[in-house]
Amino acid sequence: MNKQFFTGSKISYETDLFQKHFSAYSNYLYDQNFIWLKKEPSIDELAAIEENFMENWMNDAPMFKFNFTPSDSFLAHLETQGFSTEKMLIFTIPSNQLASTSFPKFEISKVHTATLTEFLNSKFTQDLIYGEEFAKINQHFLLTLFKEDILDLFIASTNQAVIGFATVIKHPTNIEIYDIYTAPDFRNQTVAKSLQQYVANFYQDTTIVVVADYSDTPKEMYKKLGYKISGLFYQAQK
Repeated sequence: MNKQFFTGSKISYETDLFQKHFSAYSNYLYDQNFIWLKKEPSIDELAAIEENFMENWMNDAPMFKFNFTPSDSFLAHLETQGFSTEKMLIFTIPSNQLASTSFPKFEISKVHTATLTEFLNSKFTQDLIYGEEFAKINQHFLLTLFKEDILDLFIASTNQAVIGFATVIKHPTNIEIYDIYTAPDFRNQTVAKSLQQYVANFYQDTTIVVVADYSDTPKEMYKKLGYKISGLFYQAQK
């Protein structure tokens, strides 16, 4: 798998065909508990993997991930089995091509212990759309990464209210914007763009990586900011 982006997982079992990944943080986090397919399996092989190695996670959302080009018949079979398949794009840009220090509309700052509660409250509110249980688990997950110094947090604010944030995973050879969010009342006001530019200025002389769903609108923003597509993978989820 590509080491430029965060999976939060460890490999518990591996064959020539697949790897079984489980989350190092919670079996509720669906994108960290998955089967990584190394090559396209036959229908029988896929059925055996799902039966023997995809036990129900807490969230009951089994997932396959892969980066080979799938055949039409493979995608059709996944659909008949109740899987929805998404193409995920990996965008990269050198930080010095994105950096800026001019943010006239609002304040952007790195989160420290004194401002951690502001971020956590904002993130919890955003996550409630997926249910209170997920919001609590995700908050614990992010707090763990923050305490382990794996994750840096940045908030955009105006009038002492958080209007957006970015979470950044630190890798040995790059940084990854893991999540970026703008409050509904402040969208289309350059909040997300400014957060990325601030992050780029903070981490100089490195590569910035983001992962976006092929069908999502943000991928157009990344292209306009100068990001290039450096890879892709697929994820199929029930």
